[in-house]
Amino acid sequence: MFINKVEHGAPHFTTWHGRFGLIALIWLVLHSLVGGASVWFPVKAFGSVDKGKMTWKWHRVSGYLLVAWFLITAHLAGGYATWVQMETSWAERFWIYTILPIIALIGIASRIRIWKLPGFQKPDYSVGIVS
Repeated sequence: MFINKVEHGAPHFTTWHGRFGLIALIWLVLHSLVGGASVWFPVKAFGSVDKGKMTWKWHRVSGYLLVAWFLITAHLAGGYATWVQMETSWAERFWIYTILPIIALIGIASRIRIWKLPGFQKPDYSVGIVS
């Protein structure tokens, strides 16, 4: 789309979809750099392996939020982009850009292991078990 706009001299990032997409792209690059550094270069990037591992929890949170951000960006494209509105029916846009992203978010949320996020601990299922 960026190249198409350049070829036609159209303005960039004028819609919410375009702005969210730009933020998503920048966020994805930063997210990838931090994640890669925490795995491959923890000492150089963060000072120690332990600090690199501590960063990983925040990287996980950022990843979950980033996926949600991408789904919102897709919703904005389907709901409000002129080309999509011209080429698809209302029902298609509703299902593809509203219902399916919600289902995807529910699926992702169901897989979140809350104890792997900062501030939470893994549940201890052994409490109360008499041996």
